[in-house]
Amino acid sequence: MRATVRESREVAKGTLFVVFDLQGEEVDFRPGQYFWVELLDPPYTDERGARRHVSVATSPTEEGVLGLATRLRDTAFKKSLAELAPGDEVAVEQPKGEFLLPEETDRDYVFVSGGIGITVF
Repeated sequence: MRATVRESREVAKGTLFVVFDLQGEEVDFRPGQYFWVELLDPPYTDERGARRHVSVATSPTEEGVLGLATRLRDTAFKKSLAELAPGDEVAVEQPKGEFLLPEETDRDYVFVSGGIGITVF
């Protein structure tokens, strides 16, 4: 589906937060899922292409948007992502992933993970 950039800002040194407006499309997701984003006509390219999977960094209660947070690195994809402006168009897919907590449980869980430290898992 097509989406447009609603917001793009550096939320910490070297960390970019981007919110995509889904233009009326509905998405249903749970914390811990990911989605695919494809940059359309990116200014920088490399052999990996312009499509990546990213963790959802917005709340399921925020209707009509999907967001991501990422560390800015010297890659074609991330340099292109950093240059997106409000209104720019991208392609996104419905969130996916099955690494989810059960709705109800009486068990304790301990998680060890890596990443940028501000997105959900």
